[in-house]
Amino acid sequence: MPPISHDPSATATQVLYVADAYCGWCWGFAPHLAALEAARRHVLPFRVISGGLFVGEHSAPLGTYAYIPRANERITQVTGAHFGEAYRSRLAEGTLRMDSTDAARGLAGLRAQAPERGLHLLHRMQEAFYRHGQSLSDPATYRAIAEAEDLDAERATAYLSGDEGRQAAEADFHLAQRLGVHQFPTLLLLKDGVAHPLPAIGASLAEMSGALDALLDAHHPGVLLGRESQLSPEQPLQTTRADRQRLGR
Repeated sequence: MPPISHDPSATATQVLYVADAYCGWCWGFAPHLAALEAARRHVLPFRVISGGLFVGEHSAPLGTYAYIPRANERITQVTGAHFGEAYRSRLAEGTLRMDSTDAARGLAGLRAQAPERGLHLLHRMQEAFYRHGQSLSDPATYRAIAEAEDLDAERATAYLSGDEGRQAAEADFHLAQRLGVHQFPTLLLLKDGVAHPLPAIGASLAEMSGALDALLDAHHPGVLLGRESQLSPEQPLQTTRADRQRLGR
């Protein structure tokens, strides 16, 4: 398998997934992305970073965002995603706080130990929340994932409070901002220092693979890394920061 670069300025060809563990559409997209990775990971590496959906003043209890139950129904309709009973109970209660900075720290603590399993580890976090109603700010959540994945649980949980985790989360958010990503999920091909958008929600495996092949085989204009720009056309089957602000707080 080709190596995965952790340098945000790296120009190595790779698929970059910009997601948020608290993004329902990312939960719905997870199995479809896993199928793409399984089919293409022998060709190029897949990398995941956290985009930062619920950060700062927008980190708030579930009950703050009244649109979530309706959005979940739509996500299930489009993707077939299942939301577990424990999660639905948490949603009805409304008190669990979604903090994407903590989730980004937690992902970084797992990803640092197994970068080649980054997408899988994100999915385990999403399972913890969307199936089992577990907080992604709780060290116990990451301890359980780390132990199940044969990773160092102490190192994983240390990222929730230490400088290493803070720096990793900030680096993820900064890269997402540099790429102009404001909606999740966003899937990109990074090639020769240029970011090219790939189809995501609603696309079949054949369509995603075909788009990837076309970009790998030809020169297409994209977005140079480091420039502030919107990378993809409006795609309603995503969660945007604007949605969060307009429909929640």
